Amino acid sequence: MTRYLSFLFLLILFGNSVFTAVIPKSYGSDDHEVTAEREDEPGNDLVLDDMWSLEDGSGSLNTRATDAADSSDEAALLDERQPLAPEDPSASKRDDTSSTDLPLSDTIVARAPEECRRALGTGVDSCKKSVQSGVANCKKKIQDDIAKCKVDAKGEIDRCKKKAKDPFSKARCESRRPKLMAQCESRRAKIPLCEKARPKVLLCCERMRPQFQALCAIPSFPVSVVRSRLQDAQQQCMKGFII
Repeated sequence: MTRYLSFLFLLILFGNSVFTAVIPKSYGSDDHEVTAEREDEPGNDLVLDDMWSLEDGSGSLNTRATDAADSSDEAALLDERQPLAPEDPSASKRDDTSSTDLPLSDTIVARAPEECRRALGTGVDSCKKSVQSGVANCKKKIQDDIAKCKVDAKGEIDRCKKKAKDPFSKARCESRRPKLMAQCESRRAKIPLCEKARPKVLLCCERMRPQFQALCAIPSFPVSVVRSRLQDAQQQCMKGFII
């Protein structure tokens, strides 16, 4: 029993020095140093001054900073709730007018359908009137061809006579005249074909009407193009007189 009491006495006597030697002094001083460093920062003083006030001795939370923040938030909300300024109607009107001011090439020029129908009627009538002149030109062309054939035959006979050295050779050249003239006159048989082509050309002119009526149904199709195509179609119809 006395042994244990002596050991406990020694432990109490030398225990403080043992713990001091084992545990370094800096073990417990780190927190104090960190706290001191934080207190030395310039921004922390402002935070502590704004958040806590010990001047009145109450230790209550200083709400001056929070009240200022709340007031700024309320002002921002009021600004958002305020109605927007009314738009200037003249500005939108200017935008509408500027959007309609397109170049002429980008707009569809409206035209009256009657204008296209008049151009179509005029083109078909002109084609039919040209049929009579086409028949006359066809006949005249054949007659001119016959006359040219006779002139060529006569020139051929004359050249043959000039080359002949005796009367018998000249007689043989002259004997070819009736045959050559008959060949030229045989072309006159084509003249009735000109009259025969009249109905075909008239039908070609009339067929132009439904074809161009479809073009006239398109409001944006220019009348000038319709007239130009009518002239081309009429020339194609007149080719029926080529014999």
